[in-house]
Amino acid sequence: MCRGCLDLVVIIEPGDTEWVVVDEKVRRKVFSSGNLMFVIYDLDPGAEVPLHQHPEEQAGFIVKGEVEIYTDTTRRVLKEGSWYHFEPNEPHGGRVVGSQKALVVDVFTPPKKEFLEPSRK
Repeated sequence: MCRGCLDLVVIIEPGDTEWVVVDEKVRRKVFSSGNLMFVIYDLDPGAEVPLHQHPEEQAGFIVKGEVEIYTDTTRRVLKEGSWYHFEPNEPHGGRVVGSQKALVVDVFTPPKKEFLEPSRK
């Protein structure tokens, strides 16, 4: 291992970012660096993100729970361990199904500007 390599790495610990309350059923934590943004969503049962689109490419991973992901032409329920991807400007949405909370990680490139503040303490 090279000396000083960790000086080149950005490390974010759990307490370094705060949960942002989006609404009564949705909270998120955001980390962004350069051209990449990670967003962790804590979603209560029944939480929904309505059909929308944006210029950023998006990929996601279901860490916990079940989430129905949909586009304007299809719907699919994804469970823990499932991945998904949306091209820029592709209409999509999602909702938590069942009685358990969901934890979802999304990655955006480039970062979503409206999510950048507040992202750090």
